[in-house]
Amino acid sequence: MESAYFEEKKEKAKRIYDTQRVIRSPYFQDDIILNSDGFHHLRYSARRERSKAEQLLKFTLLPLGLRIVKTASTVQEY
Repeated sequence: MESAYFEEKKEKAKRIYDTQRVIRSPYFQDDIILNSDGFHHLRYSARRERSKAEQLLKFTLLPLGLRIVKTASTVQEY
């Protein structure tokens, strides 16, 4: 995996994450605080650094995840 591509995606995700410090969740009826721990979790699991492919997937899905947190009013399970 090309390092420049990975760094570009990581920086874009970081900018998106940093501009959304507080999100109102209709489901929780409360504010969700996006702090540095949350972004760290995109890159690391409890025991190790996630693979570059896994990190890229999380970076790519970040905007969708934030939109879901902003709009979801129920929990659904399949």
